[in-house]
Amino acid sequence: MSIAYSAGDAMRLTERGRVLLDYARHERLKLLNPGKTWHFLAVGDRTSTASSVNKSEPRQRHTCRNPPMPFPLDDKYLRSAEEKLGAKLPDGYRRAMMAANGGEVAGDVDDWCLYPIMDSTDKKRLARTCNDVVAETKRLSEWERFPRQALAIAHNGEGDQLLFLRANDRFEAAVYRWSHETGELTRVAEDFAQLERP
Repeated sequence: MSIAYSAGDAMRLTERGRVLLDYARHERLKLLNPGKTWHFLAVGDRTSTASSVNKSEPRQRHTCRNPPMPFPLDDKYLRSAEEKLGAKLPDGYRRAMMAANGGEVAGDVDDWCLYPIMDSTDKKRLARTCNDVVAETKRLSEWERFPRQALAIAHNGEGDQLLFLRANDRFEAAVYRWSHETGELTRVAEDFAQLERP
């Protein structure tokens, strides 16, 4: 059985509703992967993605499942995102997102699903970019361990994020991996351009 809900419905969920939705996803993961031990993690009232622990197997590479097809992006939408964030995005990232807004990149041990930049060109693009970097960063900033001056640009489907860190009125070019379990930051690349597009 699958439950369909729109982005608008998700925005209207209460905090308790989000916890219940995360718990339902957690239960589905347990059914789909019976050979693994799955933990439902909650930090205060904030709930993280379920995580898999199986110490007898080596860590598997997380892949980006069915990312939407990326499309070119007009510079005005990047400027709009920068205005909302109050800081300039790194040049390498800007060029990459103008060529392909969204999709995935390969870095460290995982493949990462990129959060798009909001694009209101038409209804289709607006629907495909409603989970943009601004909205996702705002959502993640409610987490206790999320770095205060960070911008979330991608996720691995397991709760970890790729980030830029802010320095004054701009985000630095280096890309970091943030662990949602420990709050630890690890540098993945000196520049976004070093991450490969599959």
